[in-house]
Amino acid sequence: YTSQEPTRPLTIEIADDALISTAQATTTATRTLDQVRAWRDVAVSASRQVAIASPTATSSSSSAGGLWVSTDGGTTWTESAAPKDRQYSAVAISADGLKIIASITGGSLLASIDGGATWGDTGAPIDAYTEVAVLADGRVIAADRTTREQYVNSPTDRGWRNATGVVRLSDAQMRNWAQIPALPNANWSEVATSADGRTVIAVSGAAELGST
Repeated sequence: YTSQEPTRPLTIEIADDALISTAQATTTATRTLDQVRAWRDVAVSASRQVAIASPTATSSSSSAGGLWVSTDGGTTWTESAAPKDRQYSAVAISADGLKIIASITGGSLLASIDGGATWGDTGAPIDAYTEVAVLADGRVIAADRTTREQYVNSPTDRGWRNATGVVRLSDAQMRNWAQIPALPNANWSEVATSADGRTVIAVSGAAELGST
């Protein structure tokens, strides 16, 4: 979609070489943000949507990272007050659109409880977070991946090791965080939950040293 028109009818055709019949449908593409950015993740509620823009730099242009918010179903977007100099890895939003949680690669979790107007640190342990989710009661689930870290116990006992990945659960105020005991240490990359948090599905992959 390279047209400068705000909206444009598009015809979509689905065909199979082995079949004669085709199916056609017409839809409308809408340009929601007239900027090229490295979009990374998006979270949606009925009243508010939030998207991550990663920092980018090319020979001809550059853009800062940040979190963008829409309150009209994605028709228009506004940059939130979240810090722009962070490498955000995932974002989640509560059903009412007020609580937004954003994870920072190799860092902490930022939270907003007013729809993105103000932001603060959640106090979660520093880790390599890859995914976050907000439950209906306000609790937050955060997953992190296995990483390589350097350790020094003594001048002769030093080197590199894998730091295990865990899935953590907070209370509704995000003051206390605890590892979910039913999930093993793994290289967690994705997590999804039911609204009440009773069902959790987490996905892990191969770690840097081959473990999962």
